[in-house]
Amino acid sequence: MQSATVTARPTNSARDPISEAKARLSQYLTQADALITHITASPSPALILTPDTDADGPTVLFANPAFLNRAGKRLKDIVGRSAWSFMVDPSDATGLGRLRAELAEAGFARTKRRYTRGDTTYVQDVIVSRLFDEKSRRGVFLAVQPGT
Repeated sequence: MQSATVTARPTNSARDPISEAKARLSQYLTQADALITHITASPSPALILTPDTDADGPTVLFANPAFLNRAGKRLKDIVGRSAWSFMVDPSDATGLGRLRAELAEAGFARTKRRYTRGDTTYVQDVIVSRLFDEKSRRGVFLAVQPGT
């Protein structure tokens, strides 16, 4: 008699990060697969964020490999966290207030983010824009660090 091999079905925690991001993003956009595929291939660091502009701010739905490499983070460490710290210096209350107001009113903002890796300090432009698809009124924010 031959023995049968049983393969355990992966649990949600065993799903790959791309599948998880697509599932989260599908709540906001119907074209989640295409957006994730495009952002993943982009050489520019990018975040996909919830459309929130309250005090807690938008939360990270997805970060592309270029962003994770630049930030020295893993996807599971930043998904679900507030994105304000990735878009403006946390100690800059004026900059945070301006960014929050611009995103709430216009759905678009350009800001600078200072960060340090090792002994080097960098200043990086960050462009944040609201994205919609044909079936969504809410959309998401896309934050990109251009020119890298």
